[in-house]
Amino acid sequence: MKDEVLASHMSKFIDCPYSLGDTSNGWDCWSFIVDLYETMGFQLPKEYNGLTRNNYAQIWKDGGGRKEFEEVLLSLGTTVIPGNLRRGDLMVFKIKDGVAPGVYTGNGNIHVITEKGGRTIPFKVLKLMKFELIDIRRLL
Repeated sequence: MKDEVLASHMSKFIDCPYSLGDTSNGWDCWSFIVDLYETMGFQLPKEYNGLTRNNYAQIWKDGGGRKEFEEVLLSLGTTVIPGNLRRGDLMVFKIKDGVAPGVYTGNGNIHVITEKGGRTIPFKVLKLMKFELIDIRRLL
């Protein structure tokens, strides 16, 4: 059942536009994670070391919040060994200017929201794009 709900909900993030902090025009990686996991029943924290959903975009634009965003992602759920991946697992990547969350969709693919929008990308391609896997978290 959860796989069906997850797959149905994930469809709205395929080819979605990117919009930092404004879900009326698109999605950023934080709003994607919040919307997806809260729809699936996992409650994310409303605030973490001064970082909230309401101030996230402004803090990010001002060059801050990256450390806090990484910490909040790594505090969610429980760690998963790469060989035990399940659809819906949260994957946390280090990228050039901070961190990027993705969601494992099965068959070696991860869905991410980047400045190019929502994309499902094979893990090996993300590695070529310099996405370095930090951790895998199970929330569901």
